[in-house]
Amino acid sequence: MVVGQLEFSNVLPSRHQPEASPLSVGLSPIPLKNSASTGDGEGGFGPPPVTGLRKASAFSFADQIYTRQFVYSAILFILILWEVRGSDDFITKYDKYHRVCKRMGFQDKRCEEREIIAFHARLSTHLKNLKDKEVVVFADVTLNKGNAYNATTGKFTAPVKGHYSFTWTIATQSGAWFSTLLVINGKPISYNHVNGKSQGANHETGSSSVILKMEKNDVVSIIMYQTGEIAYGLWSSFSGFKL
Repeated sequence: MVVGQLEFSNVLPSRHQPEASPLSVGLSPIPLKNSASTGDGEGGFGPPPVTGLRKASAFSFADQIYTRQFVYSAILFILILWEVRGSDDFITKYDKYHRVCKRMGFQDKRCEEREIIAFHARLSTHLKNLKDKEVVVFADVTLNKGNAYNATTGKFTAPVKGHYSFTWTIATQSGAWFSTLLVINGKPISYNHVNGKSQGANHETGSSSVILKMEKNDVVSIIMYQTGEIAYGLWSSFSGFKL
């Protein structure tokens, strides 16, 4: 009888039982009902269910992935320290650090969220016979990122504290001169003198640059030093940006 065969199979010596799969080591055997059994009767023992093996394999695979990611991250961190070591100057070390982090897919949050403050403006027309301490207004604005420069007043107002760089250039004609200075909150900081009256002079230009530490709402502008005869439009400019 079939039932007798089933009962006989259940008492076979252990050496006749299917060998355990390497993947099932450490797992409790899960009984499988024989296809010939009905109801809740006992059936033969077979290998652990496929579903159980899949769950165990998936869990083991996830652990392996997590471990590998941890090891890779540790190795990359060591490589960063190794690559930026040595006696290089700060800029070189920063460039190396930035390159390694970029290859790893990281982005400097401060750089990403940093607000750009920069402007560039030129004289829209020639300026003649300006008075002492009169503001030189560079009205032709080509760039005003952050809207800190006022093209009507010619003044730059710092929206945030920090270090700022400014440069201005004045061009004049032969036989004329033009002297200016940069002021912060009315205080003279840097001077610029263009002399077209010197012997053999033609059209002359002069440029000056300065870096300032500014607080929020500090004001920078270019004003006349004594009087100025003529400054060429488009050839004369004023620019600045936050470092």
